[in-house]
Amino acid sequence: MNRSVKEISFFEIKDVQQVPRSPGIYLFYDPKKRPLYVGKAKNLYKRVNSYFRPIQSLPSKVRIMVGNIASFSLILTPSENEALLLENQLIKTHQPKYNILLRDDKTFPYLCLVKEPFPRLLIRRRKTLEGEYFGPYTQVSFMKALYKLLHEVYFLRTCTYPLSFENIQEKKYKLCLEYQMKRCLGPCQGIQTEQDYEENIRQIRQILSGRWTEIKKHLNQKMEEASQKLLFEKAQIYQNMLQKIGGFHTRSLVVQAHLKHVDVFSFLNISSVETQMIVNYMQIREGAISLSDNLLVQSRLEEDNANMLQRAMIHCMEKHQSHASEIISPIPVKRFKDDLNISIPSIGDKKKLLLLSEQNAMLYRDKKMRNRKIPNLMQTMQRDLHMQETPRHIDCFDISHLQGTNTVGAMTCFKDGKPDTKSYRKFKIKGLQGQIDDVKSMKEVLHRHYIRQKKEGHDLPQLIIVDGGKGQLNAAIQVLKDLDLYGLTHVIAIAKRLEEIYVPKEPLPLELSKENPTLQQIQRIRDETHRFVIGFHRNQRSRQSFQSFLRSIKGIGPLSQKRILKSYTTRDQIKSCSLQDLSQLIGKSRALSLKESL
Repeated sequence: MNRSVKEISFFEIKDVQQVPRSPGIYLFYDPKKRPLYVGKAKNLYKRVNSYFRPIQSLPSKVRIMVGNIASFSLILTPSENEALLLENQLIKTHQPKYNILLRDDKTFPYLCLVKEPFPRLLIRRRKTLEGEYFGPYTQVSFMKALYKLLHEVYFLRTCTYPLSFENIQEKKYKLCLEYQMKRCLGPCQGIQTEQDYEENIRQIRQILSGRWTEIKKHLNQKMEEASQKLLFEKAQIYQNMLQKIGGFHTRSLVVQAHLKHVDVFSFLNISSVETQMIVNYMQIREGAISLSDNLLVQSRLEEDNANMLQRAMIHCMEKHQSHASEIISPIPVKRFKDDLNISIPSIGDKKKLLLLSEQNAMLYRDKKMRNRKIPNLMQTMQRDLHMQETPRHIDCFDISHLQGTNTVGAMTCFKDGKPDTKSYRKFKIKGLQGQIDDVKSMKEVLHRHYIRQKKEGHDLPQLIIVDGGKGQLNAAIQVLKDLDLYGLTHVIAIAKRLEEIYVPKEPLPLELSKENPTLQQIQRIRDETHRFVIGFHRNQRSRQSFQSFLRSIKGIGPLSQKRILKSYTTRDQIKSCSLQDLSQLIGKSRALSLKESL
């Protein structure tokens, strides 16, 4: 936080008259000190007091929020612009209940230059490695083509060796196939110097930052210098690099050469009941569209279009690490940076860009609206289970073991009534060893899954199903309470024997006939989860049996076992493999012992 930003401690509601008339941030809290709303103001006194005027004069949504406010805190800032940027940061950190929701369609990949000697270039969807990240890239095909180009032009290493100065000097590593195929210049043996490799990395940074013109000028200059020194082979290398980079860049959609570094925003309102809009963001670099992204923005309080669009602008520019000096916008928006120019074009090239952005927003809206058609079954389930929301996203959990051994858990995910196999998850139970306790196992699985979902900021399902009776249901409720998620989703349990549906706070199960479509759908989801967890359990038993078999063979130590298990998981696989393949993996004598034992 900026040093010029000053935070003031908690205020009670009765102290609203003591609020200073300064620019800053206000945070409203419920009785449990959970943030309800974060807002900015040019004059904190006027803004905060406006919430506590006669209740009849407030909009309906604001009334509900004000009824839950127990206290508030303030953060003073030097200006309204700093308040706006700080507000955006606090909304992301606290995710208050009544603030604008900014929803990205999915997690897009980044290109990462890993922080290490002789940096590698990797594709990452999450920022888990230390290094420089470029992106995210909304067009994955473009990103993969760029990734391939950079490896072809700059011969980046793909090995994971720790190439420290000492390791290279001691010749710890051998040249690999990549070097033989002329895809790498051999930094592991000191054939390529670190200085030369770093020069390539510097050029890659320029390309990933969109500075194509600079890199082409640099390579052209190098080619001419090599030609003047009669180093024609080296000049040919630079010419090949220029041709590849130039050819790749011209495949981008060229807009206008004079538009060097511009961001374009447009929006479409998609709801008359709630303030909801789709924002399209286009990035123009070196006269070409480098990316296009869409964002769903929803206000939980009455917010005007300009305010919502401004928040979306800050979010998109931070997400895509944009430092554009100009923004093209369809409506007037307050500047949130001193060096930022906001244009509202009516004619010319900028207007054409704005129209193109609006077309992208319409395309995204049409796709969203098609996907929002809720099947009748979902509405039936909502009615039968007395839910406030339609269960478009359902998670189901089950446990499997054999006499307390190899206890595992699994989760399946259904979206709009269809299995979403990418979201399926498997769990090895860690807290119980040789014990038969399905309730504790269920508790562990639920806690591990939803604490991770909470940390990563994923949306909760509308419905959670646990396989079992009241014990499993109470375990699920306790986990949700411990994670402060209870009440944010609906949870039920289905007992196998009589196919009874248990719900919270009800001593008796729901009365649903066997022909009821809600019960049939829950059974289908439960059966799919059961199939998935049983398959995982069998694999674990088979693997453990295979490991025990390997341990019993003389000469097969832990290292050999590890190598075998990486390639083979059953005895049948070992039987079918050749002695030569097995010898390459663990050596001839061990391979013979293994084959003889079978």
